[in-house]
Amino acid sequence: MAAFNIDRFEQRLSEMLRAYETLQAEHAALQAAHAAEKQRNAEVRDRLSRVIERIRALEIEADAGDQSTRADQFSSNGDVS
Repeated sequence: MAAFNIDRFEQRLSEMLRAYETLQAEHAALQAAHAAEKQRNAEVRDRLSRVIERIRALEIEADAGDQSTRADQFSSNGDVS
């Protein structure tokens, strides 16, 4: 049976603790990056929503203008009975 080597055990334990601390730091950095990305996505989604609303408003305005132009053309042609 192999003898227990306390020095080797302490060395491996120290290595594992350093690895754990490194992973903790990386995890915290990833969480921060993820939170920043979620915030950025929310801002982009909001801006895109506002752009879509403006496009729809312009389409409605253009449709209303087209309809009034057609009505003006219809009445100026004397086609109204």
